Amino acid sequence: MQACTVTQLTTGLVLVALFSFGGCAEKQPPPAAAPPPATTTAETPTAAGGDDTGGDDTGGDDTGGDDTGGDDTGGDAETRTTEVIRQVVLANRKPFRDCYEKGKKDLPTLTGTMTLHFTLDPEGKVKSAELNQERSDLKSPTVVNCALAELKKLKFPASSRGMETTVNYPFDFKP
Repeated sequence: MQACTVTQLTTGLVLVALFSFGGCAEKQPPPAAAPPPATTTAETPTAAGGDDTGGDDTGGDDTGGDDTGGDDTGGDAETRTTEVIRQVVLANRKPFRDCYEKGKKDLPTLTGTMTLHFTLDPEGKVKSAELNQERSDLKSPTVVNCALAELKKLKFPASSRGMETTVNYPFDFKP
């Protein structure tokens, strides 16, 4: 069974409505309101043995999660995939590591995973970002606030489908 997107479903309903009312000569139904922008979720899993931010070039093992909600209907595939998002973060990992080092000044034994939950707008800008409390064991305000500020500076590729993308991105910090 092929997955339907909200846009495809809405388009299909509008077309059905147009064909259904096509024989009415008096009043045509008002045009349907444009659907809200679609939102997709991409999750980059924590790497086993890799450090996504601390200078370990092994990076993450992107074996889980899903792309960015692409469907199998034969349309154009979304180009802002989990891997593309991961590469942008990895290419800019030094500021995140610097945030961790700031936190270690207050607490030298600081270690753990900090998962940031963020939404990218269709153009690739970070629209919103926060700590995912449930998926984080490193919750140092110094590290989190610094990392959120750095994340908001990043520019990701635009969505080829004009969609928002929601991401849970884990950062593993080890001394």
